[in-house]
Amino acid sequence: MKYCDFEEVKNIQSLLENSNIEIAQVRLDKYKEKYPRDLKILGLQLKIYNEKHDYESAYNYGTKYIHTYFTERFAYTLFVKEYAVALIHKNKENQAEGLLLRAIKITEGQVPKLLKQLANLYTSQGNFQKALELYDMYTNPSNEISMNTNKVKLLYSMGEYSECIKLANELIKNDLDEHQKQKQYYYIGESYFKLKEYENAIINYKNATNIDNPLCHSAKNAIIKANKLLDEIDSNNVIVYNKIDKQLARTNNNI
Repeated sequence: MKYCDFEEVKNIQSLLENSNIEIAQVRLDKYKEKYPRDLKILGLQLKIYNEKHDYESAYNYGTKYIHTYFTERFAYTLFVKEYAVALIHKNKENQAEGLLLRAIKITEGQVPKLLKQLANLYTSQGNFQKALELYDMYTNPSNEISMNTNKVKLLYSMGEYSECIKLANELIKNDLDEHQKQKQYYYIGESYFKLKEYENAIINYKNATNIDNPLCHSAKNAIIKANKLLDEIDSNNVIVYNKIDKQLARTNNNI
């Protein structure tokens, strides 16, 4: 069976990532004509519906094809990921959880996007421990760095600041790209801030300003706030706590 033009699939995905939804739909319709049996079409169509926030159509489309026998991991993962999005928006979180658990089992935990999606679902429900257990269960030498970067954010959300600092520092010793290093330094700074260790927080916030992006700007604002708190130490070196925490604008949910 002849399928598929993977470059065209990537082109359609790129269009969606850049919010060119209508053009992506036109390209996908043409792709359907050329490769009508390519199972990646199902996931791509779901993704288009979700990008348009047409979750009703995504849900109906996904429900229609949920029993399709997928013969390749990429197509299956794409379909599951997008159908789970539709299920969540239809307030069918239990079904989304079951779908993701089954997909993770089938793919033997080797698809980080599925693990992260399910962990995010648990986190949105306040089940932080369940999310952490999921990551721990499927962490292995081949995915340890990517899993641990997810755990850093999770540990911070759980209020496990010392553990967050420890894990983030371990990650920085690895061969991370500059954006990932920036995130780790930022979370270390945030954790020290929560622990009221402002000098340590400032040191790490400064390390998160090496790339000009929204995270850099958040780190610079955090430095200002932390320095202000240090200036409020009285003559006995007692920190005035009543202005802490609420002053700092956070962007953690977006990183």
